[in-house]
Amino acid sequence: LSQCMDRYRDLRGACRVLAQIGSGLRTVHQHGVVHRDLKPANVLVAQVDGEPQAKLVDFGLSTLSQQEAVAREAREEPGLLVGSPMYLAPELYVGSHRAQPPSDIFSLGVIAYELLTGVMPFARPPVVSRYRGEALQHRPLHEVRADLPPALAALLDRCLAEDAALRPSADELVTLL
Repeated sequence: LSQCMDRYRDLRGACRVLAQIGSGLRTVHQHGVVHRDLKPANVLVAQVDGEPQAKLVDFGLSTLSQQEAVAREAREEPGLLVGSPMYLAPELYVGSHRAQPPSDIFSLGVIAYELLTGVMPFARPPVVSRYRGEALQHRPLHEVRADLPPALAALLDRCLAEDAALRPSADELVTLL
């Protein structure tokens, strides 16, 4: 995806790719897996019958979610960050051992913003902003792309919510996309 993002600036193509990424996340989250390094370089895109087909790859940093949280904290040093900083959810400032499905949804929100606008939503990594006690602020999607349907812009902005509890689940995201 990192090599062909310009092809998906159009709404139809972008939504198709985002829904497929969301569908992949829904599947791994249902199996208790958190990707932890979702970024455009970890999404393979192929053209099948003229339509994009997106697949999640590189699960080298992935981990099991809730049932493994205690064991993960014992194995990983608190404060250790793994993943690509510009795509990491703000709650991970204490360490990637805290990653849960909403952390992947945040990463998807960053990808969506970048895919639809051509720019990153944040000037510095969200984990750095949170660590410094700064509020996360991004220009709302409807201001950057006035042509987006308001419900879509609001959904994707929710993915970038600083509070993980306000982010949609992968299932909700796929359904609404």
